[in-house]
Amino acid sequence: MRYAVAALWLLLGAAAHADSAPVLARAQALLAEARANPGVQADLLERGRERSAFCAACHGAGGESTRADYPDLAGQSIEYLLTQFGQFQGAERYRKVMNDLMAKLTDDEKALLAVYYALQPPQPEPAADAALVASGAKLYAARCQSCHGADAHGKDGRARLAGQKPGYLLRVLNDFRQGHDRSPDSVMRSMVQGLSEADVQALASFLGAQP
Repeated sequence: MRYAVAALWLLLGAAAHADSAPVLARAQALLAEARANPGVQADLLERGRERSAFCAACHGAGGESTRADYPDLAGQSIEYLLTQFGQFQGAERYRKVMNDLMAKLTDDEKALLAVYYALQPPQPEPAADAALVASGAKLYAARCQSCHGADAHGKDGRARLAGQKPGYLLRVLNDFRQGHDRSPDSVMRSMVQGLSEADVQALASFLGAQP
């Protein structure tokens, strides 16, 4: 089925050249085609696996991170992934490896990677402390659910939090609390104000265990 994917790439490339279609439109078309055609999906997954070889050193071959404080990418939406790609390319977020990588990737490669990771199944980690998870569930419903969804799968281009590495969630939440890494006008800064270290631990434990 490689010819089908190649034809789709040519079609998308021509449309982008003629209409300056954003990378999101390319990714949406690829994802729709992959979901409708198992052969195309298999080929896209193969191509994505090949192109993500460099990413796998930190984020795992299928988007499941090899480090506790690095994010899983499996199951994230293409909208969220492409937003993050753009923030790294524009240096709104700073991680040197990511900034350098996004400066080199083509739009086609970004679309392919976004679709590849969006198609991967997340792998939640069972939490050992039921009380901590219960506390996190209450905090999530009160502070996070309206933007990230009742199931924490993300909505409107926001991050999927369900099944994310607890260690990464801890790092990111603390980054927001301390004003590091992210945009100064991010709504997350106000949302995490007043959270204690125990609250952050509870949220991370709850979210990491969600399917």
